Amino acid sequence: MLGDSLFTREWSTTTRDYWVPALISGLICIAWVVLNVRGTMTFWAISWPVLEQGAFAVLLLHMVAHGGLVHLVLNCTVLLLVGGLLHSRLGALPIAGLRFLYIFVGSGVSGALAFLALNAGTTQSMLGASGAIFGLVAALARVHPVTGDSTPIVSSRTWQLAGFFTLNHAALFVLLGLLAFFWGKVAVVAWEAHLGGAIFGFLLAPVFLPEADDVQAQADPTEER
Repeated sequence: MLGDSLFTREWSTTTRDYWVPALISGLICIAWVVLNVRGTMTFWAISWPVLEQGAFAVLLLHMVAHGGLVHLVLNCTVLLLVGGLLHSRLGALPIAGLRFLYIFVGSGVSGALAFLALNAGTTQSMLGASGAIFGLVAALARVHPVTGDSTPIVSSRTWQLAGFFTLNHAALFVLLGLLAFFWGKVAVVAWEAHLGGAIFGFLLAPVFLPEADDVQAQADPTEER
């Protein structure tokens, strides 16, 4: 029987499971401060006009640039909370860290490509690590909350993820609508990037999930098998 919550887990995590997510969060925060001081935050946003100028580095750089403090804090908070849980299921360091980075970066790039594909012929731009983070959430959705094994593509976990994604974006659209109505602050949600990142994390996660027994052995090397 699968757990009721998408984030409920019946295994423990250690401080080491948060090292890589914390390092990524730290780099994102440093980049945000530096770009704000220089006034160059939007230079790292990804869009068709930027790519047409040959600035392909934004495929990666857009993930460490954020539109505001709230955007930054929300992304880093979720990265830390979800990242540690997922990292704990990817094996032992350093391989677990490399697997985590692959899912994070791969989800971010996939999110950017999805954004570009669904905004072809426009000048719309996008920045932030949200696509990568939705990839982590989707990857975690493939982990059984009790056994730690990967779940099938079609399972109750899949529907939980779909419900979470839908409700999350509905709430975001309502919030942004209220901000625009009462305070005149217009902002948009790059749902395309979120969707692209989630699809990558959801489909690729099982490739990097070791057998549950192997993870347990790495956590407790003295255990007899």
